[in-house]
Amino acid sequence: EALREAGYATHIVGKWHVGHARREYLPTEQGFDHHYGLYLMSVDYFTHANGGGLDWHRDARPVKEKGYATDLLAAEAVRIIREHPADKPLFLYVPFSAPHSPLQATQEYVARYRSIEDESRRIYAAMVTCLDAGVGRIVRAIEERGFERNTLIVFCSDNGASLSYGGSNAMLSGRKGSTFEGGVRAPAIVVWPGQLEAGRRITEPIHVIDWYPTLVNLAGGSLDQPRPLDGVDLWPLLSQKTPLPPRDLILKATRRGGTILRGEWKLMVTSGNDAGRLFNLEDDPFEQRDVREAHADLAAELRAALVPYQRAVVGNPQSGKRPARFETPAVWGADHGYERKKTIPPRRERKHGKDD
Repeated sequence: EALREAGYATHIVGKWHVGHARREYLPTEQGFDHHYGLYLMSVDYFTHANGGGLDWHRDARPVKEKGYATDLLAAEAVRIIREHPADKPLFLYVPFSAPHSPLQATQEYVARYRSIEDESRRIYAAMVTCLDAGVGRIVRAIEERGFERNTLIVFCSDNGASLSYGGSNAMLSGRKGSTFEGGVRAPAIVVWPGQLEAGRRITEPIHVIDWYPTLVNLAGGSLDQPRPLDGVDLWPLLSQKTPLPPRDLILKATRRGGTILRGEWKLMVTSGNDAGRLFNLEDDPFEQRDVREAHADLAAELRAALVPYQRAVVGNPQSGKRPARFETPAVWGADHGYERKKTIPPRRERKHGKDD
């Protein structure tokens, strides 16, 4: 919304996953001029179905198309870049669903990894390689239009790997869904030829909430809003190597616990009466040694700093009607070619298929 107010054309190609049950929750009602892709966290990569219905949409209308999801999303992003007027600023957000489950890839990519014995790992590698190829097509489209020196590209992940689906976090503890480093520590790549120094490595932790003020400020937009911003503008750090001001990063906050990061110190609290586990990530990046007893005062200080965020957590609304399982919302459209079902059917884990 802020970027559209700043004069940008706004496009999302990929998964939305922040509201789908009412029309006002959909991306085209939340500041995007155009959306192509899915509403949920993932779909069958070949049928594009989830939740008993087709979860594949173009501007709030269901569409039935053939093709592997990652390839379709890359092709749509390339189309937008090729057709976009050169004199109109563009914000293109491409949240691929890959390599999220279900583990499915085309034979073309699976065949490249015959040497990997573990089937899940082999298919996961194929999915990541297909994703990489899609990103490459998008970058080439930017270069073909001559936009590269006027375009900021940010490539990042939303979490660490799930170990149940062929992923790996190497030596890091934890996995997707946890606040150990294996769940929350993910690399990012930022590219802008002529504006950012190539090959520089930044080790200072940043948070996904920082991209909002960073991008809006770069676009000349307004950050005026009734509530204070949680994120900070990263541009001085990225462009001038200016350190970020000291701050606490909240990695999780629930009524029972949470995780707070302050510099190299991380405190993880799992219950209301829990004093927490304290790790020094500089000395112990794999989180093998709880040093809370040796630094009790710091642990107590971090525990107290987490409390206001816990108190601000809002509970789930209790409407009295809560379906036992997911139901395909009517707003998705009835004429989608799938029989509407009241429960999720057993997922058919097609791990690879034809290039259809």
